[in-house]
Amino acid sequence: MRDYTFVGGAVENAISPGSTIGSELFHQSPPAIGGSGSTGANLGFIGQVGESHAVLFSFGRALHGRDEFSAYTSYEFELGPQSVR
Repeated sequence: MRDYTFVGGAVENAISPGSTIGSELFHQSPPAIGGSGSTGANLGFIGQVGESHAVLFSFGRALHGRDEFSAYTSYEFELGPQSVR
């Protein structure tokens, strides 16, 4: 194994109060000597399910490198004072 980089960026757009869609593009350099890097893209959705709770769904695939599909779901709980709306 060796040191490697992982870099990416995302764009989000609120489609309604409490609902956001987005996409991300990311690249990872080879994690091992002689390996290959990979580039991928994901689409996602964030849905607010309470004042301090949200659920995120994301799925995508590799555009370069190993032929992979990825998907995940996550839960968000916000701590601290609520922002002024």
